[in-house]
Amino acid sequence: MKTDELINILSQSPQPKTPLSLKYALALILLASIIVTLSVLGLRPDLAHIAADLTALHKTILLASILWIAGWALVNSAKPLPEKKNFAICPWLLVGLFGGSIAFEWFTTPSNEILALFLLPNFSVCLIAVTTYGAIGAVFLTWLMKSYAPAHEKKTGILIGLAAAGAGALGYSIHCPVDSPTFITIAYGLPVLVISAVTGLLAPRFIKW
Repeated sequence: MKTDELINILSQSPQPKTPLSLKYALALILLASIIVTLSVLGLRPDLAHIAADLTALHKTILLASILWIAGWALVNSAKPLPEKKNFAICPWLLVGLFGGSIAFEWFTTPSNEILALFLLPNFSVCLIAVTTYGAIGAVFLTWLMKSYAPAHEKKTGILIGLAAAGAGALGYSIHCPVDSPTFITIAYGLPVLVISAVTGLLAPRFIKW
């Protein structure tokens, strides 16, 4: 090697490693949640009878909307100079989607049938599973976010919990046979909100740059 070539190599500053894409990270959390659910809890027992059941599809759309919106916002929030997009409408989209679904259910289904769902063992299992999946996923995303440079740590912390718990909820949903929008909003929504609140408080101190 010539002296000029050696000097040129030594003068070059080392390039930082490109962190794992947040989109891939969320996909990994979702995949891990599905694998754990299949391995430990198994598929919902009525799977063979719901191929044409729109309620199961509706449930998937509701939970996927949380992951999609939170993931989209998280990717943008992780940038030091976030793009100026109108994210303010996103929470209202979720409110409209879930609120409309709940209103339709209460209009078409007897209230005693809806309330009876909360007496099933599935309710406590949902709370525990979504909280566990979301907490583990949030720790992973918080660790990964240290390689990024978010402009607003508080907002990013909330989105970390929302996206992680959303992925966990969607992954767990293949086990739970309850498709009631009211049940989903409470049994899945409570853990999502709790994880988001906790990450909003704790994550900023770890991702600050």
